[in-house]
Amino acid sequence: RITRWLKYRVRKLNKSIVRKANNADSPYYVLMARLAGSLKPPKARQAYQQFQHERVADLRGATTNQWKPKDDGKGPKAGVRGAVAREAFKALPVAEQKAYAKRATDEAAERKADYLKALNDGPETTPEARQKCIDNLGGFLGAIMKGVTEYTGLQSLVVVGGPMPKYNGEISTLHLAVGRNNATVLVSFPAWDKDRFQTEVTDFMKDYLQTAYSES
Repeated sequence: RITRWLKYRVRKLNKSIVRKANNADSPYYVLMARLAGSLKPPKARQAYQQFQHERVADLRGATTNQWKPKDDGKGPKAGVRGAVAREAFKALPVAEQKAYAKRATDEAAERKADYLKALNDGPETTPEARQKCIDNLGGFLGAIMKGVTEYTGLQSLVVVGGPMPKYNGEISTLHLAVGRNNATVLVSFPAWDKDRFQTEVTDFMKDYLQTAYSES
């Protein structure tokens, strides 16, 4: 069940955090793929999908004309957009259709190469790459921690710390908590007693980190 859930999170990352041409652009996509055992590179688009990908603005008017608005206020669904793209693609000359198919194949090969390179090379360690991972940590860990709570019923706290690039290498900490108490005003563990959490968790963690990142 945990493996299935991790694979689900990989798909969610693919659709949200890394809504880009190359999945490896996400600092955590490769890690999630490894944890889930899902190491297949992104698939090639079909020819009409490549056409749709490249001609979004051109197809917008036709898509709107085919769409029947609903009370939910949302725009055309994927099925409507796909159907419009297919019809427009069929009307193209055969040579142009083949050109889109070739670009789809070529781009998939590039994405596969980048994906496999990211798997084999491991994470980047430049200050910019480190900070990118730190900035995306909440979305990555939050999803996993919520899943842990769903499966175990337990609350969780993660505290990370060390020299952070955006603070010029100063020792700093970040924390993420999932769960609330049953008091009159519902609060998380860090907010339950902020002063105590600061001194007994955050400051104590910083004291330890000084020994971890300083020469003895």
